Amino acid sequence: MPVYLDHNATSPMHAEAVEAILPFLRQPLANPSSLHILGRMAGSALETARAQVVGRGKAAELASLEMEQRRQYLSELRDAFEARLASIPGRVVFGQQAPRLPHTTYFAQPDCRGVLCETAGTGKQTASGFPPGRGIERQ
Repeated sequence: MPVYLDHNATSPMHAEAVEAILPFLRQPLANPSSLHILGRMAGSALETARAQVVGRGKAAELASLEMEQRRQYLSELRDAFEARLASIPGRVVFGQQAPRLPHTTYFAQPDCRGVLCETAGTGKQTASGFPPGRGIERQ
């Protein structure tokens, strides 16, 4: 099968769109503004398609609003978490003012050496992103 790369000129149809349009390509063509039976059927199909497009657009709009609200909520949680981290002596939080995804936090813990380290006397162990000897280690 050839690979088509010129999608500026045209794009392949999604399989669902092809399936939806096939019944109308197989029956006699009709003007959706006509009053005869074929015209009314075409008009009804056109109205259904318009409603589906509008419905999907509204769903996308609502999803976009919800995603923005969740992004803001996660950013606030991250900022509070980073403020607590920065208040612990010896910890350094990087990139607090940099634009980034809301679920990312970068910090250094000087007493962490190797892949596993104890988190500042809490008894909990966390994984660092580097195997022993491959990260930036403080002496």
